[in-house]
Amino acid sequence: MKSKKSLFQSIFALILSLAILSGMTVAVYAEAEPQTVDSGTCGKNVSWTLYDNGKLVISGTGKMRDYGFYVNSFSPFYYKESLFKEVVIEEGVKSIGNYTFYKCRNFTSISIPDSVISIGVGAFIDCNGLESIKVDEKNTVYDSRENCNAIIKTETNELISGCKNTKIPDNVTSLGNSAFSGCSDLTCINIPASVTSISSSAFDWCSGLENIKVDENNTIYDSRENCNAIIKTETNELISGCKATVVPDGVKSLGDFAFDGCSGLTSINIPAGVTSIGNYAFGWCSGLTSINIPDSVTNIKDYAFIKCSGLTSINISDRVTSIGKSAFRECGGLISINIPDGVTSIETYTFNECSGLTSIKIPDSVTNIGSYAFENCPNLLITNFPESLETIHYTAFKDCTKLNNYTGTISCGIKALCGGITVALNNKFCSISVKGTPIEQLEKLYIPVDIEVVSDNAFAKCTSLKEVTIGNNVKRIGSNAFANCPLETVYFKGTKAEWDEVCGKNVNLSSADVIFVDYSCGEELSAKFSL
Repeated sequence: MKSKKSLFQSIFALILSLAILSGMTVAVYAEAEPQTVDSGTCGKNVSWTLYDNGKLVISGTGKMRDYGFYVNSFSPFYYKESLFKEVVIEEGVKSIGNYTFYKCRNFTSISIPDSVISIGVGAFIDCNGLESIKVDEKNTVYDSRENCNAIIKTETNELISGCKNTKIPDNVTSLGNSAFSGCSDLTCINIPASVTSISSSAFDWCSGLENIKVDENNTIYDSRENCNAIIKTETNELISGCKATVVPDGVKSLGDFAFDGCSGLTSINIPAGVTSIGNYAFGWCSGLTSINIPDSVTNIKDYAFIKCSGLTSINISDRVTSIGKSAFRECGGLISINIPDGVTSIETYTFNECSGLTSIKIPDSVTNIGSYAFENCPNLLITNFPESLETIHYTAFKDCTKLNNYTGTISCGIKALCGGITVALNNKFCSISVKGTPIEQLEKLYIPVDIEVVSDNAFAKCTSLKEVTIGNNVKRIGSNAFANCPLETVYFKGTKAEWDEVCGKNVNLSSADVIFVDYSCGEELSAKFSL
């Protein structure tokens, strides 16, 4: 048996020797060369190649192209992001353009050569799969010191891009704009004592973050009472929170982007003493279902609760005097909301696309309802319009289908008529009619004496309007205010000189006879003037 084995080994050795001597190639488990899947350019002299082994190689000389964060401006990698796991930028490339890897969520590692001297805005936003970042040691502009898995500006010690495995070194002094933005797999972060500046957007959209700790020796920021948040010590402003944050007593304000994109946040208690809720403070917190705003809050800023789609109820303090534009935009779960008595204006897009909203009370303090404020709230029915109202923008109730046949009234305290607002045939009230039959069938219109402005396109949908009476307090009639109206007669309670001042050469009134009425006695003047 042993002799047979020995004979076989001898024969195999002889064949192998002959193969080598004759120049034959012997491959034992040879690894196939990676094949090109796709390629293209990303700069004047910079190109990219994607291989079937999941590697994306960027090579060439000079700068990469800048990209954007909206459709038609994405980088080519955005559309290939599921195909690569590793990014290698070769020597010679001098920059990484704006938003180059925006929303490339699949790749896990990147290596940056010493030739790169510029990294653009948002280059690594929403790269939530990234776990390894390495900058060549010879690079004089950027570094990833102490194997920190981050990109740091060497001269300023500013950390500009991190990932889920980043450990912030003790000599970093600032965290830049969107440094961890969209890093949804980041679960914990420690802020060292050396950090003296943190951008408001540094941790936005970090939906998995649940543990935040600031070194107790930091003199600028703190995470008092193990609150799992970052607070500016001097001003008591909470600038960054997470789904496990407990807002401590003593906090005075919730800063811009404080919980932005924190979809894991389901509830939050805002303590008494907080006076302001910042821009985008709870934007896109889709898991948030209810919130109570304490009496101390006076200001809810722009976009504060935008796209909180799970929010079904909110109790707003009576002391709130300002609610910003788009503050509750696309909060589709909201059914009803109270607007405090101190609010004077419902701003642009404030409740836009709140599709579940069925009722809202507008207090006597409100004087203005801005453009698209309630657009696409199909279930909304309003039962009161206060006498304080002076201006309603013509798009304020666009596509509010339940208001199409609304027969309620608006006090003629309104001083500006905008499209979609029509007035009833009496001196006391104005009635609202947004799109639909009432406007289209209106044949006569009386504009009360309190009205000062008839805005552009105000009655453009009144395709049956033949007669209008205008008070002499009207100071301006906008362009196309009566477009598409088959006007035959206009009664103006004033003189021809006043009419010329108000109307000028408004072409939409050119086909109508203008009759001047003596406002003091209510009788027609003898003169009849046709434009």
